[in-house]
Amino acid sequence: MKDWGNTMYASEQNIAGIIARGPDRRSTLAAAWMSWGAATGAQDIFEASYKYFKEVIGTIQADGHISSVISKRWTSTVPAQNRLRYTNMVIGYAVMAAETAENMNVPDYELKNARGQNLRDAIRWLLSSAMDENHTANSPDNQDLTFAYRVKSTGAMNISWAEAYRARFPNDKINELIVHFLEETNSSYYSSAGAYGAHYGGYTTCFFKPVKEIIAY
Repeated sequence: MKDWGNTMYASEQNIAGIIARGPDRRSTLAAAWMSWGAATGAQDIFEASYKYFKEVIGTIQADGHISSVISKRWTSTVPAQNRLRYTNMVIGYAVMAAETAENMNVPDYELKNARGQNLRDAIRWLLSSAMDENHTANSPDNQDLTFAYRVKSTGAMNISWAEAYRARFPNDKINELIVHFLEETNSSYYSSAGAYGAHYGGYTTCFFKPVKEIIAY
């Protein structure tokens, strides 16, 4: 399996400039190959992929929004009402990458860009914007918020990644919004073994929530 993964990584490098154009793709590549490098002991792969994570962090603006999602190229290619949904996807993969970085003892959630912003700022912006009664997200268009109210996703279109975040930062005030979206607005959260995101490894509640809290269900 290690040979297979390394071969896939090597072949992908030939088209990396094409597949990594947007922050969603950079975030996906960071999550996938940082994890692979860490799991297989391939430090070169981990370090090469960590650059994608840093590039994603570099797009976070002073107010916390991810610039290339809200403006520039994606303004014309992504429907305005989907901007929060796609921002969520970028952040979800970035959280998975940050968890890997944490285990490798390199800057992760706290890594700041030139504006002084980090991944935690982007998370606060996303969830606060989703709670905005006007759902504007720098746009007059109503936002598609299905990602925020969906416990299960066969891909990356929900906030099951948030289980990892609140386990990492249990005292962060943003957890109040996470609880609202994951638990208070989803009656199936407790009846369906918690949050599930296929692209995040499955049942993230099982992976990250303290066992004593899971037993309490």
